[in-house]
Amino acid sequence: MSIPVAPVRREGERQGEALPTVATSNEDEEDENEGVIMPRYLSMVRIDEQTAPPEGPSPELMQRMGDLLEEITKAGVMLDTGGLMPSAQGKRVRWEGGELSVTDGPFTETKEVVGGYALMQCKDMAEAIEWTKRFLKVHEEYWTVTCEVREIQEA
Repeated sequence: MSIPVAPVRREGERQGEALPTVATSNEDEEDENEGVIMPRYLSMVRIDEQTAPPEGPSPELMQRMGDLLEEITKAGVMLDTGGLMPSAQGKRVRWEGGELSVTDGPFTETKEVVGGYALMQCKDMAEAIEWTKRFLKVHEEYWTVTCEVREIQEA
């Protein structure tokens, strides 16, 4: 189970605008980060649907998640986040040997499935990892949650 969350944009950002750059701390001083575009990271939330509670996240988990999402958004890090419906409601499209195939979920051969994602803009991978660790810690002990964090390759 994932927690569906409405898309979030950084304050003042509109769809289609260029990525924000690191601001200078003092206009009179030379700042080595001026004009540098901060990298974006995708944290893919993987869950074990077999061990996830059938009733979904508890109200306490939802509250902790909401508090963390508010904090990460205010910090200007969160660009977008969302939870996915269970794999039973999904499809898998595969291209192999010149043939396309579509498989209905659930995908029982897969132990973990992508349950959600977070798109973050951080100064580096270390910062993205720290936010991801905090996300994992809001879950109750009986949840099995793994996040794969990868930098987005910019053109």
